[in-house]
Amino acid sequence: MNSQYFWFPLIATVVYIPLFVILLTNRPWQQRHRLFFLFLIPAVLWSFTTFLSMKGWLTHITHNTELDVSIVICTAILMFVQFHYLVRSFYQSERINMPLAYIFPIATVVLLVLPIPQDIKFTFNGNVVQYGPGVIAIYSLFLCTVGAKDIYSLMQKRRLSPNPAERNQIVYLFASIAIFAVFFLIGIGGGEFPVYHIGNLVVACILTYAVVTHRLVDINVVFRQALIYVALYGTGVGIVLSLFSLAYRFTGFELDLASLTITMGLGIPFILILAHKVHNVWQKKVENAFMGAKSFYRRQLSQFIAGLHSVPSLEQMGNGFVSLLAQSVDCRRACLLLPQVGNGGFAAQFVYPPVEDNPIGELKLRQDSPVVTWLERKNTILPERSLTIFPEFQSMWEEEREEIKSAEVKMFVPLMNEGRIVGIVATSERRDGKLYTVEDIDLLESITRQVAASMEKEYSRERLREQDQETTLLNRLTSIMTSNVSIQVIFEGFAQELKKVADIDWATIALIDGDEVYFMVLSSIIGSAWQPGQRIPLEGTATELACRERHAVYEADLKRQHKFWTSEGHLQQGVRSVVHLPLGVADHTIGSLILASRQPNAYSHSQIQLLQRVASQIAAPIENAQLYARLEQKSRIDTLSGLFNRHYFEERLKEELSRHSRYGDVCSIFMIDLDNFKAYNDVYGHPSGDVLLGQIGRIIRNSVRNVDLAFRYGGDEFVIILPQTGRDAAYVVAERVRSQIAD
Repeated sequence: MNSQYFWFPLIATVVYIPLFVILLTNRPWQQRHRLFFLFLIPAVLWSFTTFLSMKGWLTHITHNTELDVSIVICTAILMFVQFHYLVRSFYQSERINMPLAYIFPIATVVLLVLPIPQDIKFTFNGNVVQYGPGVIAIYSLFLCTVGAKDIYSLMQKRRLSPNPAERNQIVYLFASIAIFAVFFLIGIGGGEFPVYHIGNLVVACILTYAVVTHRLVDINVVFRQALIYVALYGTGVGIVLSLFSLAYRFTGFELDLASLTITMGLGIPFILILAHKVHNVWQKKVENAFMGAKSFYRRQLSQFIAGLHSVPSLEQMGNGFVSLLAQSVDCRRACLLLPQVGNGGFAAQFVYPPVEDNPIGELKLRQDSPVVTWLERKNTILPERSLTIFPEFQSMWEEEREEIKSAEVKMFVPLMNEGRIVGIVATSERRDGKLYTVEDIDLLESITRQVAASMEKEYSRERLREQDQETTLLNRLTSIMTSNVSIQVIFEGFAQELKKVADIDWATIALIDGDEVYFMVLSSIIGSAWQPGQRIPLEGTATELACRERHAVYEADLKRQHKFWTSEGHLQQGVRSVVHLPLGVADHTIGSLILASRQPNAYSHSQIQLLQRVASQIAAPIENAQLYARLEQKSRIDTLSGLFNRHYFEERLKEELSRHSRYGDVCSIFMIDLDNFKAYNDVYGHPSGDVLLGQIGRIIRNSVRNVDLAFRYGGDEFVIILPQTGRDAAYVVAERVRSQIAD
């Protein structure tokens, strides 16, 4: 080799010194660190002995030029063997029992010692080393067996590894192997320039970074940045050199190193200005070329994070954050889980994409969930795969595990602020089906750290607004519920107030009376399948479930799914969303507050929580009103027949005549007189007569409509008022009652 290039292996030798220092200061060592140290020793010896040989100093010691070259060759092959064992540690964790690869350096030593001609040939007039067929055969066999196995095993390891950091580390190894192969193949062909030592230096630097550094920058990012800077500064240098060449051609000034140095010195400011002007444009083009639409969304996300202080509401902040973050990592679905009021768990509040059938939108995590505990303790990303591996997740509720599985979550990312977990981002798999990269992970961790404090601040502000709104609402509702007007008027005002916080087209209070549901009062703008005062069977209704479980029952979209027989009546009126809120008093429930909307998914989790608190506040006044109504009802009821008494008949007769006269309607009244009732009492006794009156009362009630009014007028006389009923229709009803009593 030409001695004028001795400084290449010398630089490589000198640069190895800080690499040793970096490695020695990273304690404690693992097996991989020890193997890297064993690789560095022959690597530095190779460069150092090459330097000594090129200067002729090694020959002064050995007095044998062939021995000099043999030493260089042996250290080179030993370096490759140690490189193999280092690479092997990345795909094979067990200890190396049989170091078979050492056969290659032993064979090289034997080959160099034995007097086999043409293994190494020297052309002394140029000091150029040409490797003979024996040495080349050893190198080729090493590459075809050990090298090929390493490459194949690394590819398999990368394909199967769920850890993006590990996959990224393996990519760095591939880069090292490629650089080694290219530079060494160029160097082994002969020549005066020691090109393989440049490759040796670059590989050593890459491996130091890959082995010592715990978290590597994604190699895709490194490649993109390198391409950007090479293009920018390479273009600048090219322009300067082109101008220098043109000046030389047309002006004829002397071309030498001094003039070139001056030209480059003057051109450096031009290069820097040019790079500064076009850096952003060129970076945008490179990122668009390599990442496509993701680069656009990442820029949008950066702008969104920079302007977080100006986002006016939690809803806009949450929706914008989740949408941009999901599209920046190109995942199919994502959601932001925020703390729930009451039970302290976390529930999905902002979802991407915002569609009705997005399963990740139903995700909930308990406060004592191992997932929440792990995220708060570790403050790092939790892959879904770890839930089946780590022992701390064995105690997870099966229901929660199934929710995570059905939501197809692949990662949980914590939002931490001052050591507290303030939210959780959950993402599904990527759209292209590939695993998440280190660049994706870094983006998720970086963005969640930046947004956590602002998210908690806006969430707290939103909760204060909700509490103020809730307090104001409850005060207004309490005032309405305690006013001295009819229950229907009260409920209409109540429904109007609720419409200020939720979308309500239909509302009712359904009370449980034995095995029936009684619609106490109703407000609707879309019609109704049931009317106030009507009774339906309790069994199979949502009111039954809500009162039994004592929690809200929400049917988000009746067209998509419903499980209660009453849902058919709602659907006929155009209702899509229904929420049933239990009315609990002390240790029992009296019924439910039912709210409905024509819109699907009309009620959010926070709205349902608010409405449930409203229901708990109005339950006691409703029960008191019912107790008062029962007492008042008893004063109007004839205890023997179960019908209204004569006193109440006289009140209602005046009201009905006045109402029908005012609106021009007709009403009918007919009277029933029992034949021989006095004789029946005389023969069978008054107790039997009382039983007979009860039977007559039931017959009359079952023979008339709910809106009709039946009274016991005297001993054996009964009166029925039929509102908005003509004489002919009233005669039909009277005849039906007469015939059923006769039967």
